[in-house]
Amino acid sequence: MDDEMRPPAEAVRLRLRLEELQKLRDDAQRERDEMQQEMYDVMDRCGELKGQVEKLEWSRDGRLEQERERLRAQLVQSQQRTEAAEDRARDEASRRDEAERRELEARGERDQMEQEMYSVMDRCEELRNELRRGKQIVNE
Repeated sequence: MDDEMRPPAEAVRLRLRLEELQKLRDDAQRERDEMQQEMYDVMDRCGELKGQVEKLEWSRDGRLEQERERLRAQLVQSQQRTEAAEDRARDEASRRDEAERRELEARGERDQMEQEMYSVMDRCEELRNELRRGKQIVNE
């Protein structure tokens, strides 16, 4: 049936339906285009965020490496201080041991000299006694 053969009310209804369908198609196309644009915007934003994440990771990795190096340097310094303290402690112990050895040696020498002095004093006493006896014998 041609448009001319259809009743005018049906032709108007079909034309209105056609316009409605075209409007729906246009709206759907516009929504599809908007959604596609949103998808592209989201993809662009994801790319930007990915770039930022990579920069942050590089920055974090750099900071972690710096922190690792700082801690490594602290550890080396700490080890060096510990070794130096141990060396000083060994030196001090060695000096103490040497001082104790000298003190014992000096005590031994002092004790020996004291013993010799008492021996000399005893001998002097014996000689005095002999001298007295000799004087008594000579006086008698």
